[in-house]
Amino acid sequence: MFSSVKKWFAQEQWTIGLVNQSLEDVVNNGIIKPIQWLPALKKGFLADPYALILPDGKVEIYAESFDFKSFKGEIVCATSAIQEFESARFKPGVNLATHLSYPQGISWGKEEFLFCENWESGGIPIFNRPDPSLPWEYKTTIFEGQRVVDPTPLFHEGIWYLFYTLQNDRPNQCLRMAHSIDLLSGWQSHGQSVIHNNKMGARPAGPICKLSDGRLIRPGQNCSNTYGGGIALYEIKELTTSAYREELIRVIKPQAGNWQWGLHTICSLGRQHTLVDGKRWLHSPLEIIRKFARQRMLQKRCK
Repeated sequence: MFSSVKKWFAQEQWTIGLVNQSLEDVVNNGIIKPIQWLPALKKGFLADPYALILPDGKVEIYAESFDFKSFKGEIVCATSAIQEFESARFKPGVNLATHLSYPQGISWGKEEFLFCENWESGGIPIFNRPDPSLPWEYKTTIFEGQRVVDPTPLFHEGIWYLFYTLQNDRPNQCLRMAHSIDLLSGWQSHGQSVIHNNKMGARPAGPICKLSDGRLIRPGQNCSNTYGGGIALYEIKELTTSAYREELIRVIKPQAGNWQWGLHTICSLGRQHTLVDGKRWLHSPLEIIRKFARQRMLQKRCK
């Protein structure tokens, strides 16, 4: 294990990887094929991948691009064929004055929407576009005043559900849920205040997927030993506005190699591929100073 003392003098870095397995195969068998990792950024990292399949068969890959100097993330996007994944070039997607991460796409009616984490500002910003050829534009903010972490929307039996944690209340341990009949307003807390209370699998780890047999699978981060240490996969057994029940079916650990210290997002990429991200630690004697500087910056941003 990487000791807690050493982490004060090490920089956490993430990158995105492609698995040549469908998400359904990963759910049933785990990750059994090598992961193709993108090169690490020199002055930051890429994490939280999300993918959209375009009408022409190409894919849009969204991710958080975090800058070590500014301590700020923005959402970037790369468009390419799956076969050209390793040469994907990311460009700015959406950006705000404060940190953005964890992009999650939704198709609703004839439009597309993009949810992002922005707990520093209090709320969930939503962007939209009527057509994939157009840029994203800011639409609205929901959950204003709440420090929502990793918001993960799901449409199920005519109801929108949102899975999330709160930065100011054990974000790696207490999973919460809200529901609404309108994606953009009217959200109400679920009947169960906390639907999962455990560092194993509470914090969302990517979109909830529906398998070919109808099962709903919720990925959650395994933060039992370290933040984003692995992924726990849960089958949702019951989901209504007043009841929730799930069952752990698989725990996925990081693969040995350069990115073996974490795995905290998983997302389907078509019928044969899956996106993940991996973590490593970079030794940096000045990192302890940087960590304190980031805490001070966050305090200023959140006032």
